[in-house]
Amino acid sequence: MKAVSEARDAADYSGVVRVGIDDTARKRNQSYISIMANLDCQRAIAVTQGRDKGALGRL
Repeated sequence: MKAVSEARDAADYSGVVRVGIDDTARKRNQSYISIMANLDCQRAIAVTQGRDKGALGRL
């Protein structure tokens, strides 16, 4: 997990102006993920499990 930690520390979101949040099922058994994306360059910023109230905080 060191690589993930280093990537998070190096991430620069200062240029992000517009974000979109959506959820989708990973599989047909209703296991969801939530995604936050930069709408200006159509790039995922963050992904987390679930689509509950806590998903926004985890993103």
